[in-house]
Amino acid sequence: MKAEELFLAIGEVEASRLARSELTVRKPSGQRDQEEPNMKKKNVSRLLRNLLVAALIVSMLAVTAYAVAGYVIFDSPQEMLSSLFGDQTGYDHSQGSVTPFPDGINTIIEPTFDRVPADETVMQEEIAPHVNPVGQTIHYEDFTLTVDSFLYDNTTRCGFVTYLLENPNGVSGYTLQSDGEFYFDSGEPYDINQYGYPYIIQEKTTDTCLAATYYFRYDKPHADNLLRISFPGGREPLSDEEINSIMKELDAQVRQEFTPEEAKAKVKNFLGEAQYAESTGAPPEGYTRGQWEEECAYSIIASQRYHAQYDDVGEAITIPLEGEPLSHVTAGKQSVIVTPISIQIDVTDLDFLHTDREGNPYISADNVDSVAIRYQDGSEYLIHGDYVENQVFGIISSASEGKSDTDHLLTFMFNRIIDVEKVAAVIINGVELPVE
Repeated sequence: MKAEELFLAIGEVEASRLARSELTVRKPSGQRDQEEPNMKKKNVSRLLRNLLVAALIVSMLAVTAYAVAGYVIFDSPQEMLSSLFGDQTGYDHSQGSVTPFPDGINTIIEPTFDRVPADETVMQEEIAPHVNPVGQTIHYEDFTLTVDSFLYDNTTRCGFVTYLLENPNGVSGYTLQSDGEFYFDSGEPYDINQYGYPYIIQEKTTDTCLAATYYFRYDKPHADNLLRISFPGGREPLSDEEINSIMKELDAQVRQEFTPEEAKAKVKNFLGEAQYAESTGAPPEGYTRGQWEEECAYSIIASQRYHAQYDDVGEAITIPLEGEPLSHVTAGKQSVIVTPISIQIDVTDLDFLHTDREGNPYISADNVDSVAIRYQDGSEYLIHGDYVENQVFGIISSASEGKSDTDHLLTFMFNRIIDVEKVAAVIINGVELPVE
């Protein structure tokens, strides 16, 4: 495997832009077949298989304390939460659709989703006290970006940040999805270092001002307990060919400077024994354990040098992620955690998730096909299932601390606020796990 191929296999250059591995939309029972991997789908459950090695670039940034200020977009946290998590976003319901391509093979799947009114009591008592004003602004060319507020829950490491992107010449060039998610057709004019997705705040958006919410999950290796929003520093973006060439040169330099044992020792000292073992993971086919650790070590050092030399961050807003845990309940011997805004599932101790669809032993969050919450009154909230996606994102990541296996943790951030005191059970792949 060439150096640049290995680098791309392990992860993208920017730790915040890791290659996303989307969860396959499940066909109805009995209709899964071999053509499923060929289907082209909308970003449905937004699952990121966390390629940890590339994420080990630690950002040495000073923490910028957020200012004590009033809210800019909304008048109060309650109004904000009602707008973000309620059923008046302008993108509240979809019956879904299946659109085949003319080739007869590929298909676009538009999922079903449904938002509901935010629970006023939970919103005011459980969530609003955790919302913090930020009040910081950065500039780039004609753009001004103001971060209004943020919330961070360290139980499931999920949160959101609200912001305004303004330009007197107009803010355009972005495409809206049916659920309010958007992306800029030619690439975002700003960067956010944590995994997540932006959604428009329609009622506050004008031709010259894009109001948005970025729902995110903090992924520990990406940054040093920071959420960072930044504008480019002026350097022209490098092409894939230029990046590959630079990485090949850096890889060659590193291999000349360090023996395999020296490279592994350097990285192990940097990461610590536990993180080192978790980050290198199981070797792919064709590699022994020692060979794979060697390749990973060289790639990590080369990646660090790339970021040190070619990352050119301009103005940035950095927010320390130090939120208090939200109220929560657990199920499945604490393998499942439910908060008012998210759910986290660690499949390690859930035996019924330890085989793949062919019945082979395979312990991974990829085995989760459906997730629902059953309330005490008997009603259910289907978070993820066949063509249903009632969440703003989902992410597969490494297992809980102290567990060496990877890809065991599945986190969904809801498209609504729920009352955890009313949760009776969590249902995963049809298996009911009562609340403990």
